[in-house]
Amino acid sequence: MAPISSLWSRVPQPERRLAEASRTRVLVVEDDLLVGAVAAEALEEAGFTVLSAASAEEANVILAEEAPDVLFTDINLGGWMGASSPNRPSRHSPDLP
Repeated sequence: MAPISSLWSRVPQPERRLAEASRTRVLVVEDDLLVGAVAAEALEEAGFTVLSAASAEEANVILAEEAPDVLFTDINLGGWMGASSPNRPSRHSPDLP
């Protein structure tokens, strides 16, 4: 049987997850300011670094300059509708989840 200390070291520790989250930059794009603020606050409380934009145009500037790790957006946000839209986020960051 493995010693308890070796088993414990394999259990995810909240401090480790928080440290990993704090290095992850999330771009929250939401044109409803209340929804955007709530989402940003929840992500910040979870330890993420949050960038915010209230429009597709504003988000495109941030995407080009800041290179966030994750995009959290309103699926019906004006300016990013459809895969053929010239303003779609993948134009700047094709691998952005």
